[in-house]
This record gives sequence, structure tokens and C-alpha cells, in this order.
Amino acid sequence: MFWSVSAAPMTTLALLGLFLVFTRSTATMDEENNIQMIEHHIIGVSGMKETKQMAFIHIPYPSYCDSADKYRSIDGSCNNLLKLQWGMLGRPFRRFLPQSYDDGVSKPRFFQRDGRILPSARLVSTNCHSEGNEGELRDHNLSLLFMQWGQFVDHDITATAEEEEVEDCCEGLLPDGKHNHYHTGGPCFPIPIPKTDPHFKRKCMDFLRSMPDEKGHKSHREQMNMITAYMDASQIYGSSVKEMNDLRTFNLGLLRTSASNQLPRGKNIHRPCKNETEAPNCLTSGDVRVNEVPGLTGLHTLFHKLHNRIVRILKRLNQHWNDEHLFQEARKINGAILQHITYKHWLPIVLGPGGMRQSRISWRYRYQPTLRAEVFNSFATAAFRFGHSLVPREFKTSVSDHTLVDTMFFRPYFLKVNNSRGLYSIMDGMVSRPCSRPDRFLTTGLTNHLYETIVPPMDLAARNVQRGRDHGLPPYSQYRRLLRRGSPRVQLSRKCLETYNNNYDEVDLFVGGLTEKPYNGGVVGPTFGFIIGQQFYNLKNGDRFWYENKNYRTRLTAEQLRYIKRMTLSRVMCDVLDLEAIQQNAFRMVSKSNPKVRCSDSSIPYLDLSAWKD
Repeated sequence: MFWSVSAAPMTTLALLGLFLVFTRSTATMDEENNIQMIEHHIIGVSGMKETKQMAFIHIPYPSYCDSADKYRSIDGSCNNLLKLQWGMLGRPFRRFLPQSYDDGVSKPRFFQRDGRILPSARLVSTNCHSEGNEGELRDHNLSLLFMQWGQFVDHDITATAEEEEVEDCCEGLLPDGKHNHYHTGGPCFPIPIPKTDPHFKRKCMDFLRSMPDEKGHKSHREQMNMITAYMDASQIYGSSVKEMNDLRTFNLGLLRTSASNQLPRGKNIHRPCKNETEAPNCLTSGDVRVNEVPGLTGLHTLFHKLHNRIVRILKRLNQHWNDEHLFQEARKINGAILQHITYKHWLPIVLGPGGMRQSRISWRYRYQPTLRAEVFNSFATAAFRFGHSLVPREFKTSVSDHTLVDTMFFRPYFLKVNNSRGLYSIMDGMVSRPCSRPDRFLTTGLTNHLYETIVPPMDLAARNVQRGRDHGLPPYSQYRRLLRRGSPRVQLSRKCLETYNNNYDEVDLFVGGLTEKPYNGGVVGPTFGFIIGQQFYNLKNGDRFWYENKNYRTRLTAEQLRYIKRMTLSRVMCDVLDLEAIQQNAFRMVSKSNPKVRCSDSSIPYLDLSAWKD
């Protein structure tokens, strides 16, 4: 997850105080429908004392799929006609390397191989990722929108559920930094805070382990992906029929909106937004993390509105189309635009030209039904959290040009102020301000003030390290050996290496991967580049409904595909926000090679929907 807190930036910002109870069938293709209740508590930050309301979503595993279906399912099922469940929500993560639990089965990494205790994740964060003002240095080539798009994409493909908190985990912390749940298999895995900590004065940071998949893995603990793995715009439309239906009007294919054409208000489920007089309620979308930060909410709003814009044009072109036809076709177009922007304009910056070639992502799409397009644990829990280093301390909003990120968590208020012109201000700030430099440093807004608007402040880097240990991710050195790069010699600071007792072989994957220098012309190093590249290759070539597919039932026509391939995020912003001008590539700052042009300029082509006229 890009920058959420549950399992990946989720980390990488994550799933907070939310409870969804999914009911799914345990039936396989050869069995009868055997319905069993499975409770999945999606709660990204432990220690929250919130009312826990639950939504019941029925998600049966399919026993039959119709290969003639024109549109992808909402829950990811039936994409692969050989393995009907591949890519569905609730599926276990995959692994590049065998799990590295202390007991080989389920106990989180707490000890080094020599028997000494691993350093506290908070101490690792302080000594490896938080030095001076390094986390505030800007990359004057990349815009904030480059950073924010990563989180938006992450919430389309990864989400990890935490176990339910049954007690205050910090109350059970033992003198050696261990919790008795380490021995009993309970949910608590708190992060000890050293007495000498430069910021926190409490002894512990609450932390819950991720919920295990108790059905699919008998040999060891494995975590689950709680949304569809495919890049299918699930962050806009949801990963279940119930989520999708709650967002639909069932009238002319439109999605629901609230006052001033904003996202609909939260319904039937409590979301822990900061209560403000001007905006007391959270907003809702296809992913429960929509309210984490205003920039993320802004992208949700942008593509929510784009759906309705597409629907209205399609209706004018095809008066005979009914609600279902309009909705599904607009969903297909919206999803295709998201895929194209990500793979054509965003990933080449992440991986660089060399990384795109090395991962084969730049190769022509070729569907491979034996390719499992599901998410790697190391991707969700470490590699795709590289974006945390891109987050700056200050943002431009309608309230101030220097709004601290500390004050923005779970406050959709920033989009609603000034007669809902807040959306324009947030998105304008995203394209006009640079993101932080891609390196090993995180802003103190994330390491000392994470989510302090609604809970006791936490440390995102520490949570990333602790989550990797919770998931049994092997140390960084083992991934380097997987890549046949020999003994790792990343440029860890002396202070950071001493934290690990000068033992490279115990360095956590997040720490080592984030410390590597950019590689192949991208913004990530070789280890994270390999993991991210393999993941996105699989998501593309393992998706039967990929926008470039050639199947006569599911494909776009040649003319439709040509128009989709002209789309840019700048064009989306022009159309939805009624802008007059914007830079050609919204992921990069304005420059001589990326000038600001009028929205009517031919360098930002329109999406001509006349290609969809019957």
C-alpha cells in the first residue's frame, strides 16, 4: 500500500476504525455452496475508541463463470476462467520468499537469528528515517500529484485487515519489549518507545497484527488482501455488489452525489473523520480509506465525477441504453483510463525506462491465463510504501498555502470549504507544488504526528517496519540474494547500521529497500524496483479484461482504444474541474519540456466518446 497504515502504506495511510463483515462461500468449483460467516475487521490504526458498526456483504466464491460476460465482475471473480477465485477479495497474499517467522509458522519477527532482540521499530525509524530536515527536501521535477497517484493506485489493489483489538496492547508490554500475545498468538504486537525518544513521552505505540487467512494456509500464517487484486477501479466502485449498489443511483447509470456535486456522505458505517462544524460527516467511495487525506479524497472525487460525465455523454449518444448498460460501459471506460494513465504516464517515472524494459511491462500486452495476478506480501507491506518518502510536511489548501500534513488526516472539510471550491484548491496544490525527494527520509509529519487529528500520534515508518515483522517478511539481505546481487551494501548511515548491531543480515526489507539509490532512471532502487515491476507485470498480463485485450466480447474497438490511449490525467482534470490551463504531464512540475498549456491545446487531447455510439 502506498502510504496507508494498515498493511502497506496502506501504509500506507490505512484502514482506520472500520469494520466490514464479509460473508463468503467456502465452496470450490467441485463443492456445493457451503456458506460460512467470516468476520473481517478492517481497522488500520489500533487504539481507536470508536463505535464499531458493521456492514454485511455476501461474497460467494463462484462455482461457475460465463466466458461470454462482457464486463468484469465487481469482486474480481471469474476473471481467470481456469482459477475462478484468483484476484478476488479475501484472497491470501503471495510470497517471493518463504515466510520468516520466529517459529517458522506464525510468531512475528522479534529475535535476530543470533538470539538477540531486534531493535524497536520506533528506534529504527528514528535512527534510519528521521534525520534533521532531510525529509523536507523537495524534488523539483515531480509534482505532489505523482505521490498522491501512488496511494490512489494502491487502494485499487491492496488492503490488509487487522485483527480485532480486545485490550489496550500497551498495557501488556513486558520489560523486554515483548507482549504475552507473542506466545499465545493474540492480536497485540505493540511497538516499544525508548525512554530516550526525542519526541514521544509514552512507553509504547499500540499495534495490532494483520488478520490471518485461516482457510487457505495450514502450514503458516498468511495475510489476506481485502479488496480485488486487479486494477479495476475498485477504489471508485467497490469490491462487492453491496459496496457498488450503495454508490449507484440506479437511474441513467449515475453514481450518487451529495451537495455541490461532491462524493456522497457516509452511509450505514461509521468513519472516523474529525468532527467539524462545517463538515461533520465523512464522504464515501469504493474504498473505505477515501477520507485519509484530502489529496486522496480529491482523486476519488475526480474519477467519481468523471464517471457521471461519461454517462451523460453516452446517454446523449445512445438514447436507447438503459441504466445498467450506461453504468457498466462508463465503469469500463473509467477503468481503462486509470490503467492507461498508470502504465503509460506514472509507472515509467517510478521504474524508469530501464526498469520498464527489465520488468517487461513495456512489452505488448499478452494475456497469460496461468499468470496469477494477485498481490505479493512484500509489495503491499514494504516495496509499494516507497511513496511515504515523497510526502512533504506542508500542502497548499484553500485554508492556507502552508497547511501541515499533521492537521489534514481524515478531514474532508478541506474539500468542502469555500462553497466546495476546496477540491480545486487541493488539486491545484497537487500539480503546482513538488513532492519530497525520493530517499530514505520521511517527514516528521508522518513519523511524529501520524493521524494525531483523531488518535494519539503514531509513526508511519515504525509501523511499516513492525508490519513487515508481523507478516514474517524475510530481512532485506535475503531479497538481495534473490536478485543475485550478493551481500547488500546499501549506504546505511552509521547510526542506522549500529541500530541493527552492525549486522546487515537483520536489516528490515522496508529499511534496506528505501535506502537504495534510484536505479534504471526511476525513483526506486533495484530491490523495490524488481518487486514493483514483477507485481505490475502480473497485474497487466494476468488480467483477462485488461483494456488492451483482443477478445471480441470484452475488448474496446480499435477506434475506442485509440481515444483511450490519448488520455492523460491533465485532460481528466481539465474536463472535471473546468480548468483553463495545466501542464501537459500532471505528474511533473511545469518546465520547458513540460509547459503549461490551455486545456483546448491539442497536446492534451479530448476523449471523443462518439466512438461509443451504436
